[in-house]
Amino acid sequence: MRLSLALPLTTGLFLLAVLAHLGFFDLERLARGMRNLLVGLGPLAGTLGIAAYTVGYLAKIYADLFEGTDPEIMEAVRSTGASKLQLVRFVILPEAANAVLAQVLFMLEYNIRASSVLGFVGAGGLGFVIQIYLQSLDYQRLATILLLVLVIVLVMDGVSAWLRKHFLLSAQAS
Repeated sequence: MRLSLALPLTTGLFLLAVLAHLGFFDLERLARGMRNLLVGLGPLAGTLGIAAYTVGYLAKIYADLFEGTDPEIMEAVRSTGASKLQLVRFVILPEAANAVLAQVLFMLEYNIRASSVLGFVGAGGLGFVIQIYLQSLDYQRLATILLLVLVIVLVMDGVSAWLRKHFLLSAQAS
């Protein structure tokens, strides 16, 4: 059932990519148009854009991480009669935990930085406030907002560094 649905979908996406590459249409413009049709412009579109990118990015990274689990360890635990859930709990998650936490922290920091820029393209948030203050030449309030963004980024970097220090295994420990 899954294969019968996946093959036409994959083939269709491949053909779309080839046609876009050959210049028959602009795939980016098509995607923007679909987003505008679904949710319009504004904060919801920006939030959905960041969420879609984050989910896609993390799904790809996690799939690669989980596939890269040592097959000898998997086979050894499987030979003890472990179920698939036990394999995930006792082999896959511990093997990938460092990379999973590192990628989650990276995407959190990235999303905070990206969200402050999205307001310039009509997605609301701090970027929109920055744009308003720039257009009205209100530099004191603009400086306050920019300092706020800087403080938020620095706090997130500090929290991220603390989490990495306390929860990630260092290369020297292994």
